[in-house]
Amino acid sequence: MNLNLNIMALSIQVNNGIFEMTGNLTACNVEQVFKYFEIILKMNERIKINLGNLDSIDMSGILKLKVLALYAKRNGLSVSFLSTPKADINKSLYGSGITLSSLEFSKFSA
Repeated sequence: MNLNLNIMALSIQVNNGIFEMTGNLTACNVEQVFKYFEIILKMNERIKINLGNLDSIDMSGILKLKVLALYAKRNGLSVSFLSTPKADINKSLYGSGITLSSLEFSKFSA
């Protein structure tokens, strides 16, 4: 099954079970992204979303990610938000209440 999604300057690709978001998460596309992950959570109890490749995120994007995390928690599911330590998006997420896990890539990892 192809789980990839492209909408309004935002792309979501699945790479080794991690949902990689690239582009801009904004008010223009946040509802579609939420619905997409809502459906994914109906098929998977746990998902990991990498935010480290986003070019930008606005306040509506941040708030909707928090709503997604709350939706998962209320339904006994799990959403983890990942980012690389040097990702530009970390500045936008700092202080938002979204907990980021560090995502380290190595060419030698299994």
